[in-house]
Amino acid sequence: MDLFEFVVSFYVVIAGIGVTLLVKSVGQMIEARNRVQLYWVHSAWLLFVFFAHVNSWFTLWAYRDQPGWTVGQLLLLVSVPILLYLASHVSVPEISENSTETYNMRDYFYRRHAILIGLVTLSIVFNLGCEYLLLEHRVLTLGNSLRLATLSMLLLGICISNPTVHVTIVLLLGSLLIFGITFLDNPIAN
Repeated sequence: MDLFEFVVSFYVVIAGIGVTLLVKSVGQMIEARNRVQLYWVHSAWLLFVFFAHVNSWFTLWAYRDQPGWTVGQLLLLVSVPILLYLASHVSVPEISENSTETYNMRDYFYRRHAILIGLVTLSIVFNLGCEYLLLEHRVLTLGNSLRLATLSMLLLGICISNPTVHVTIVLLLGSLLIFGITFLDNPIAN
């Protein structure tokens, strides 16, 4: 096992738990569909958190040639999946099979939006911090420009509870996500 595989194995365990939690939570919502009133903005955030998990894992490849790792650098790197795990945890309520409680995802989202969006924001900040500290020559990329644009929208979403603002943010983030997936041709082999 080389050093990169050693670092990635720790990262993947944390990220895998976050994705598993998110998928499990969505499964609970599906099982309790008669008791769950969906809200499309909340559902969009579930997708954003999932894509953030995938993107954070995908960006690990950029660190494959890192000659050495300090404990601090490793902690900075694994803070990203830890924050995304917490975002996964906050994004959906724990829905018990035996409960008769109903869940309104609109109310749930607006009670927790600042925490959820704050965790996603911090994950992006830490991701950018990792790139700045470890990949100095690759910091000014189109992908990072998209992340900076995303940060500005997320900061608004943390501070403002207005549903119209959140609908606008989700539509703009969705557009950025589609642009990033469609036009950023960055295969993992390069």
